[in-house]
Amino acid sequence: DPENNGQICPDSLPNAAINNLYSVDFTILPPSFYVTVTNDTIDFHHIQLMDIGNLPEGLTWVSNTPDSVFMPGEYYCVVIEGTPTTVGIYELRITVDIYVEPVPGFPIWIATQIDSTSLSVKVTWDPNSVDPYNAKSFDFYGNIPNPFIHTTRIGFYTAENGNFELNIYDLLGNLLYIEELNAISGDNYFRFDGRDLPEGMFICSISDPVRKISKRIIKSR
Repeated sequence: DPENNGQICPDSLPNAAINNLYSVDFTILPPSFYVTVTNDTIDFHHIQLMDIGNLPEGLTWVSNTPDSVFMPGEYYCVVIEGTPTTVGIYELRITVDIYVEPVPGFPIWIATQIDSTSLSVKVTWDPNSVDPYNAKSFDFYGNIPNPFIHTTRIGFYTAENGNFELNIYDLLGNLLYIEELNAISGDNYFRFDGRDLPEGMFICSISDPVRKISKRIIKSR
């Protein structure tokens, strides 16, 4: 949706394979403004992409602009490339410096923001060998981002089609949220809106009629 205030596209990246060359790009549309908790609006002059953290070992990133300076309302490209050397699922963390322009012609830095996003890179074994994730019949990946502020994507793998249930509990075991999903073989995702939850730690479970896996998730401000 290009009308939203800030976008990253796509919302997921293709899998990489260990010891195989990987090259993928994604698009960033910088936000134009930020609405504070008091409903005040802060207009951005630009953002500067400082780092993409938690990349798999062997991968690096580069943007298509000098110094990775991105102006609001314009589209920019970031390329992740290299040869990964370790398997796993890597939740990317994007660090940006935020600039405003209180006096025309004199933008100033006001904050550094480090965010987890929905972007992650899954590195598997060589495609000619067995993928350790798909060798399992059921696996719970956890949520991205974690901690999250409003919404988070909760992923799991199943080898068979079936009905799965997402449950969110507080640390006392009280059930706060329930959602069902008719999953297909492969990767599946719940998109959980937790903006009504208080700040803190919660238990997230995904289950089918015979299996259940739980992990902790963290809600932040």
